[in-house]
Amino acid sequence: MTDPTVKRPKPSPSPARSNVVGWGILSVTVGAVVAGVVGRFAVALPDLFQGFGADVPWVTTFVLNWWYGLWLIPVVAAVVCVAALLGPDVPGGQHRTVVTLALLCAAAVVLGALAMLALYTPIFSMGQVV
Repeated sequence: MTDPTVKRPKPSPSPARSNVVGWGILSVTVGAVVAGVVGRFAVALPDLFQGFGADVPWVTTFVLNWWYGLWLIPVVAAVVCVAALLGPDVPGGQHRTVVTLALLCAAAVVLGALAMLALYTPIFSMGQVV
């Protein structure tokens, strides 16, 4: 029998859990930065469009009205990361979590680029007219 008073060293975290933490931090950070940048422009550009009297395409109007939906990406990434870290250690589960977080990070970059393109479409079209 083992002596219960003997302190055993705490096991070090597995490399897979470290990957989850790293990808979780990356995807939450990238998602938050993208949402913040798009939000900053989405708040500032309507006055510019109104001042020039530009015709605003439907995709630009959609982004202007729903830009805060980009904040779902860092929130979902944080929930996935916390759920993976607090949940049971399932074989292959950490790999699926890392893939999910990497896809969320990529989605934040792609959706952010598309949103910025949609926000600047009226400016590009005004430049072609002039």
